[in-house]
Amino acid sequence: MEPLFIVKKLTVALVAPLSIALIIGIAGLINLIRGRKKSGVFWVCLSLIVVWVSSFNPIANRLLLPLESKYTPYQYQAELAVGYVHVLGGGHMEGARLPGEVQLSSTSLARLVEGLRIANLHPESVLVLSGYAGIGSRNQLSNAEAAKKIALSLGFPEHRIQLFPEAKDTREEARSVAKLVGELSDDASLVVVTSASHLPRAMNIFEQEGLSPIPAPTYFLASEGSGGLYPSADAVNKTQRWLYEQVGLLWVELKALLSE
Repeated sequence: MEPLFIVKKLTVALVAPLSIALIIGIAGLINLIRGRKKSGVFWVCLSLIVVWVSSFNPIANRLLLPLESKYTPYQYQAELAVGYVHVLGGGHMEGARLPGEVQLSSTSLARLVEGLRIANLHPESVLVLSGYAGIGSRNQLSNAEAAKKIALSLGFPEHRIQLFPEAKDTREEARSVAKLVGELSDDASLVVVTSASHLPRAMNIFEQEGLSPIPAPTYFLASEGSGGLYPSADAVNKTQRWLYEQVGLLWVELKALLSE
């Protein structure tokens, strides 16, 4: 495992709303223990504000909606020749108590269902599934293999599936499929399926790798309404997705600058 990849994952974990609130809260408690009452109260109150803001649906929706609105859902076009439908990885878990001994995460399942829908609209296309097992995971299967297992159970033909089980992130997924589609004819297209919030970053990365994919967003989280004025875990998830993508977009821009 590359050290830079591990650092990136740790950084993402630390910028999650609850992680930020916990770090600020601990700083406040340390100040209180050391007798710095005003400073301690300030940091503890700030940690509570971070929790409230990140769990408030109107704010979470306002943050995430612009990312999810950048691309519209995939619409069938009879004249469009699709060579590959690439479903990006999104996590899973395994266990004897689960149906088929594997269960995709809600993110991964939504991506797979949309990928199957698009692949079925284009019978000549190949369904590309990517994603590794995860850091420190007990999973025996990669995410790509887990998604294939579900796809086969739903009746999708095995000969139309291509796997990239070693790809650890979006960059590696893009590089893997770039080699695969290198022989595509000029009129054949690549469709990239991923979460709506992740798609702007994914498109950026795929284009940096010399590809011009057709975007296919799925797993929309943000709503155009307020979504409720009370704190909720769903709102925290939306805020976390927004923060995750901001860090990811910054990382992509940084790598582009360094490569130049």
